Amino acid sequence: MKKKKTISRKAEEDKLNVELSKIDLLSIAKIHGLIMLVLGFFLGLFTIFLSFIYRPNNVQVMNLYFISALLLLVSFALVYGVLGFIFGWIVAFIYNKSACRIGGIKWELKK
Repeated sequence: MKKKKTISRKAEEDKLNVELSKIDLLSIAKIHGLIMLVLGFFLGLFTIFLSFIYRPNNVQVMNLYFISALLLLVSFALVYGVLGFIFGWIVAFIYNKSACRIGGIKWELKK
């Protein structure tokens, strides 16, 4: 005979089922924007690193090259941060609309 696995009542009571039905749009947008800003900063550093491999030998051109590299770093970070904020807001908005109709993400927590 097969033995049934039973979960004790205590173990059942220690679990808490939770459903994420709504996300605050601004909080997700801020967090996503910050993460993308940091990612854009590091991507800018990586791009600058690669561009210095093929740097010019002229000193005057090198000064302009350094200034353009700093502008590249700042622009990468800002563009990634702004786009991350916008797309984080859009994704949270879509999630809220779809969670109302089909249900949110469900997970189980232990007390």
